[in-house]
Amino acid sequence: MYIQSLDLKNASADNVGIMNARANLGSTYANVGDLEAAREHYRAALNLSWQFGDRHAESLILTNLGNLYFSQGHPEQAIDYWDQSLQIFSPLGGDRNAALVEMSLVRAARQLGDAEKAAFYLTLARPPAKDLGLDTGSFESRLMPSEAKPND
Repeated sequence: MYIQSLDLKNASADNVGIMNARANLGSTYANVGDLEAAREHYRAALNLSWQFGDRHAESLILTNLGNLYFSQGHPEQAIDYWDQSLQIFSPLGGDRNAALVEMSLVRAARQLGDAEKAAFYLTLARPPAKDLGLDTGSFESRLMPSEAKPND
């Protein structure tokens, strides 16, 4: 379905539609386990988001690339993508998206054994997550008691 959509969008020169179709194809391929095809479509969508100056789409695609790399066992690369995404989400006021990215950063930092960085990211995620009704408890319970900072 997305491939047909991409073909139609290419024929009509709907560049934003092409960007969205490529991002959707990236997600579809990631879900079925074709990670190379997912990466290819995400990168194509990312290039289009830069071309159009669509910062919101750029941040979402960067988040998806981070998720992809994390799922492949590459937390360092995931952190790079998520940090880039966070730099965009925060000024755009994407509190929910920023909180979710920050919680992903907690997971990646813990996987790398960097408790200090995990606690830092958790400190960032806690206020917007609380305001949005997102649960940070599972992330906090993974920190050693000495690493966890008390809720404000």
